[in-house]
Amino acid sequence: MEDVRHEQERKFIHEKIVPKKRVKKIIFTVLSVVVLAALFGATAGVVYSLTRNLLGEGEGNRPQTIIIARPEATEEESKSTEPSGNENESESVPSSEDLPAPVIETRVMYDGMSERMKSVSTAVSRGLVLISTTTSGGVDWLDRERVERQDAFGVLIAESTDRYFVLADSASIPDGATISAYVSQQTVPGKLIGRDAINGICIISLEKSDFKNAPDVISLGSSASLVQADEVFLVGMAGGRFGSLDCGLITYESFNLSVTDGYQHLIYTNVGTAADSAAALFNGKAELVGWVSANGTRTGAGNAVAAGISPLKYLIEDLCSEAGTAYLGVVCTQISADEAAQYDIPAGYYVQEVIADSPAYTAGIQPGDQIISINGSTVSSNRILQHIMDELRPGDNIIIELERKGTDGYGRMEATVRLTAR
Repeated sequence: MEDVRHEQERKFIHEKIVPKKRVKKIIFTVLSVVVLAALFGATAGVVYSLTRNLLGEGEGNRPQTIIIARPEATEEESKSTEPSGNENESESVPSSEDLPAPVIETRVMYDGMSERMKSVSTAVSRGLVLISTTTSGGVDWLDRERVERQDAFGVLIAESTDRYFVLADSASIPDGATISAYVSQQTVPGKLIGRDAINGICIISLEKSDFKNAPDVISLGSSASLVQADEVFLVGMAGGRFGSLDCGLITYESFNLSVTDGYQHLIYTNVGTAADSAAALFNGKAELVGWVSANGTRTGAGNAVAAGISPLKYLIEDLCSEAGTAYLGVVCTQISADEAAQYDIPAGYYVQEVIADSPAYTAGIQPGDQIISINGSTVSSNRILQHIMDELRPGDNIIIELERKGTDGYGRMEATVRLTAR
């Protein structure tokens, strides 16, 4: 009996432990998720529907197509919009008859200007010269030769039997520089043969034997025949671009600007030009009528002011022939009768300035002296003085008849002057 009792007491040791089933809990969880999902979906559907209606995206609230109102087409216009059978046919350009008068005038003006610019550019292109100079600037810290190079603009303006002559800017060509010239697609050596610091020009010669193909010589025109509002063409190196071309009008002219031993004819234009860059001014016939020096006059707006070529022709001829240009060293002005009355002096042609160490200075000529004659020829204006000087040569002796104011008024006197070269 006791064995049976012990067996019963240990019966639980042989029983299999089985986890309690949680089926009901799982089913409950799944049903809960389904119900919540259904509720969320229903809520989202309602919100989406309301939002879509509010934003106008419903079936009945699609965005309306915006149509710009147009005038009703006439019968002829309707026909013109019908397909022509050629889908690639480009839209026709309106004829001049369809354009307003100001538009027609502007188109004609610019079309004509463009053609004239092309014509001048073509005519002068084979006579434009790109000048390159090389000078020795000492040595650097490694004892190597320092070489300085720069470019300048020039125009081929004359020729002899064996040489061409290039007009260039005096300030752009250093003394002692090695010179090469690019003209008409050829590069040849050049030589500085003369310069005039007063007018800021110089002449470079090129040997004809160095050319395979002859370049074009550009004609010198008459700046004296130019008038205000004439069309002119400026060619130079604007922005460093050799042969740059622009077009404009003459806005003002100064015909009698006093300079040393003569006068300048200044031509003011509305054409912009680069500072420190020379340029050439051409008329519609592609003739050179003015020269803009690199250090010359500019307007306040930076527009070009050219020295008229007519007063420079004798000087250019002297420089090309290497004959030398006579130098007196005076700047003079003409006093009119009205000015004479205002300043209580006789009307006439007066010395305004005497250049230091010039032949006139050495001969004792003073500012305020009135010039009566040179070698017996009456002098009454800058033009006459320059014409006389053009006929003289360095080394010539001249007699200048003067009147000078003293304690007893103006008295007549003579000064003998030996001219030198500029």
